[in-house]
Amino acid sequence: MKSFIYSMVVLLVLVSCKNDNSESEKETDVQEETLATVSQFLTAADVSHLLTIKAAFDEQLCGSTTPDASTCYLSHAQGVAANFFNKLPYTNNFPYDGSFDLSKVAQDASQLSFLTKNCGFQDSVTNQIIHYYCLKSQSMLMDYFEVLSESSSLIKDFYTEYKTTKTISTALKERFTLDPQSALDFKQVDHQIFYMLAHLMFNEERIAYKELGGL
Repeated sequence: MKSFIYSMVVLLVLVSCKNDNSESEKETDVQEETLATVSQFLTAADVSHLLTIKAAFDEQLCGSTTPDASTCYLSHAQGVAANFFNKLPYTNNFPYDGSFDLSKVAQDASQLSFLTKNCGFQDSVTNQIIHYYCLKSQSMLMDYFEVLSESSSLIKDFYTEYKTTKTISTALKERFTLDPQSALDFKQVDHQIFYMLAHLMFNEERIAYKELGGL
């Protein structure tokens, strides 16, 4: 009887290990798939800097002990929507709460070929311009987003509007507040990258506008 119980325990441990390994392998496959996709469009240097920024973003979003970032992204999207419905300030949300922006990863951000500091707000009295990082409307990143747009209407609308107007309308920003939890598949690291970059760009704009108000 003891031998039977021991055998069952060993079997359960082995099954558990196999399942854990299977999940780990699936996650590795997804990561490799993403790298294969994004590497078709961005240079090796861009991919390296982008993933360094994402690692820092994920650590702030999830905490270093969280193994699966997809759950953090989904929880964040749900939290942003809940705060919007409850009329809570968007500065309650990460990264708008001041806990993360591109100045925290300035070296890597400055090396990204698809970012520019040509965006800015100009003071009507002093004519001083507050520049901030934004996405280039013509870049290989936009080509990457075009491919991703086939898997999400939100990405498609973001890509189409930004490529055409070089801005994101208030209506689309509101959609970005409410829809990502259903419009994006956070199991796809590509969708995580898109979500991260959009929030970081919105935050850069917010910081510059706030600085303009202090002039």
